[in-house]
Amino acid sequence: MIAELPADHPSCRWHVLVWRCTDSHYFVLQTLITAAIGFLVFALGTGTLIYRYVYKGQRIWKGGLTTLDSYIALMTAFGLGRGIQCLLLGLDKIPSMTASQLMHDIPQTCGRIAAWIYVLSVVQATPRHYNDSTFRLPTATQLRYLRIGYILAETLVVIPLGTAAGYAYDTGHFDRYVTLTTVLYAMVGFYCVIIGLAYGFFGRQLVQIAVKIASDLNSNVRSTVPSNLESENAAPAEGPVDAKMMKTITKMKMVNSTLMSIGIYYGIILVIFAGLQNKIFALTWWSKIQAVGSNVYPLSLVLTNFCFIIWGEFNPPDPVANPLTIAGKTVSVTPATEGIKQSKEVVVHQNA
Repeated sequence: MIAELPADHPSCRWHVLVWRCTDSHYFVLQTLITAAIGFLVFALGTGTLIYRYVYKGQRIWKGGLTTLDSYIALMTAFGLGRGIQCLLLGLDKIPSMTASQLMHDIPQTCGRIAAWIYVLSVVQATPRHYNDSTFRLPTATQLRYLRIGYILAETLVVIPLGTAAGYAYDTGHFDRYVTLTTVLYAMVGFYCVIIGLAYGFFGRQLVQIAVKIASDLNSNVRSTVPSNLESENAAPAEGPVDAKMMKTITKMKMVNSTLMSIGIYYGIILVIFAGLQNKIFALTWWSKIQAVGSNVYPLSLVLTNFCFIIWGEFNPPDPVANPLTIAGKTVSVTPATEGIKQSKEVVVHQNA
């Protein structure tokens, strides 16, 4: 059994210890709900990976963790890890604080790395010739350094700090435990802010590029329509390609703005925890709110994200080269669209 903290340190640390909390049954229930969502995320992620491997030949490793499947795999591991930790935590079966801290920190690290890899993979899939802003998107080499650097920063800082904090707790050095967790919260908060800013900055750039791609695709489609078919029965000014892709662009905006907000929000919350953790953990009402916000909410977002990915697998965007039907006649799209069709990859990647 995990030892109880002295009276001057709140024992209700609901992310790693719930049975010592006031109204402990509330925290146990939300922990078990989190476990159920985590296992559901694992099931959906595993099924999606198997489907994409068997039917589409997609790989998790492609010159590194650089693909959508890399993101799915890491988020699947995040779901499994959170499911196991929350189940054992709710049943009070974790033998030590070191084990509890590790079982909490490793899945969380996988989740943050997954979010970082996803935004970089979308940047890598973006055609550079569409970016005419003063800021240039990172090159493949720069993206590789950013990817490896973040993974090393997470694993070499968060895991050792969490392990040291758990060991300090188990050996009775409670003040050292608070000091180490203070540093841990501050570092994780910093990483969350970095992720939020990455989605905010790169996401805005990618949406602008996607709009240009949609405009060019639509212009090329319209240019293939013979003048004798241009009448009140012709396709509307927006065009079929533009209408299809604008829906995807809207989803891109929502995903980017949501992840940016989440990253910055958790960054701020964790920085506050770093400085005031004892006072905050002592507030039962705040702990109840924050336990749901930090446990149930993130996994629910990942579950929603996986549902959209699955929906995308069974509802793929219509190919650009499909013939157009106007005024009851079929008009083939000319090969002029082929060069731009490759640029559609970034939008399809986001929609997947």
